[in-house]
Amino acid sequence: MLKPNVEIKSFRNVQMSIPDSSKGRISILKREHVQDVAELFTKAFCDGEPLCKHLGISHYDFKPYAIEVAEKAAIDQLSVVGLDKEGRLIGCVIAEDIMNPVKTHELKVLKPIKVWL
Repeated sequence: MLKPNVEIKSFRNVQMSIPDSSKGRISILKREHVQDVAELFTKAFCDGEPLCKHLGISHYDFKPYAIEVAEKAAIDQLSVVGLDKEGRLIGCVIAEDIMNPVKTHELKVLKPIKVWL
């Protein structure tokens, strides 16, 4: 298993690299990654998350929420993306500042379960 090398220059300037950088890199989620992250987030939740599947949440309905979450994550600079050697997104970890959560529109299909979220 590859362990990233981490160099912290400041809280907002963390540089990480995979030891064999010919395979890819890990980067702070930036504005340029938002659309790809939203697409991956949408696909992962709508196609694989049991509650989303049970409620029948479509990609079309979920995508605006995913974009808002990814945009906020890019602003907060607390999330990371994994990029292949060509710079294509291969994964992401979205972290949220719980003192300043994302304020999104309501997904109508989630209203019945909002009490549990």
